[in-house]
Amino acid sequence: MNSKIDNKDLARQHTKRLTNDEGNKTVAESGYTMPANKELSELWTESIPSLDLQVFIDAQEIGALYPISQNTAEWQDIETKVIQNALLNGESIDDALDEVAEEMDQILDDENN
Repeated sequence: MNSKIDNKDLARQHTKRLTNDEGNKTVAESGYTMPANKELSELWTESIPSLDLQVFIDAQEIGALYPISQNTAEWQDIETKVIQNALLNGESIDDALDEVAEEMDQILDDENN
């Protein structure tokens, strides 16, 4: 919940409603997103038959958490712009990734100092 929200009680009630068993079932059946309750995953994978949503369930077993930091948006913006620029202009992706790594490292160093 955002700390700047006007009606914290209403937001808290809504969050509880979405995260309880009934809310998880509603979320799963709607196809909006994967339910937090893994027991309801099958409802979600069946919610949009034209899509193979099972790949997302399977990925939970082999995937890794996406890294975040205090300035995630800042380094994501650099990542997107530099990689997109390389792809659009036929530049070396390895050079682009090196540039992204350098800039991200600088942001993370600044964040920790």
